[in-house]
Amino acid sequence: MTIYTIYSIQRKDKPEHKYIGQTTRKCPKYRYHSHLYDLRNGIHDNLHLQHAWNKYGENLFEFVIRDQTAKSLNELNELEIQYIAAEGYYNIFAGGLNSQHTTETKLKIGKSNKGKVRSVQTRQKLSEISKQAWKDPILREKMIKGMLKRPPLSTETKLKISNALKGIKRNPFSESHKEKMKKARVGQHRGESNPNAKLNPSQVLEIRRLHGAGCNKVKLAKQFGIGVSGIKKICYRITWKHI
Repeated sequence: MTIYTIYSIQRKDKPEHKYIGQTTRKCPKYRYHSHLYDLRNGIHDNLHLQHAWNKYGENLFEFVIRDQTAKSLNELNELEIQYIAAEGYYNIFAGGLNSQHTTETKLKIGKSNKGKVRSVQTRQKLSEISKQAWKDPILREKMIKGMLKRPPLSTETKLKISNALKGIKRNPFSESHKEKMKKARVGQHRGESNPNAKLNPSQVLEIRRLHGAGCNKVKLAKQFGIGVSGIKKICYRITWKHI
């Protein structure tokens, strides 16, 4: 059952200074967690609320459920517009769009961002934000769901990407980087010493002997309890090379 909620993020000392929002989540506080993450990292899309948060601090704000009487998304949108008009001190937009941009707005955003190149500092900051987000189980679940919802690339889009990458020369690894990679590989667990190993050396040798005698890889996989791809790698010495 969908719960249609109007909520506010407001100052404890001045409750009239509030941000109004809406959510259809069963637990409205999950929506607040998303706001918290953005506000704590200084990336909230509402700059008015972000500036107040930075100035007065997190402890001076609270999350309040205001209304759960709406029975549909249209009713929720109408309620949000009314609440924002009456109380939305920190709100920038009139609301009522269920947090979705119109096609016209999307095109404007796309045009304004076209050709922009992010600085190294910005890329590093975004990378750190993504790493922190992945550690949060709620945000990680949200990110995974978003990835799964993405539609597959069309043939036209694939061709565009392919044409855009043609002729681009990627910088080869420097000698110092190659040396670092080499050192990182030294001492890596191999074969039986690997904690994830499912086989021992005698079983590996037996797999190779049976394969050489004409035994089917599928049968070998069932017999030794590993995948067919694992059997192939053992037989062709991609893995367990040292035996």
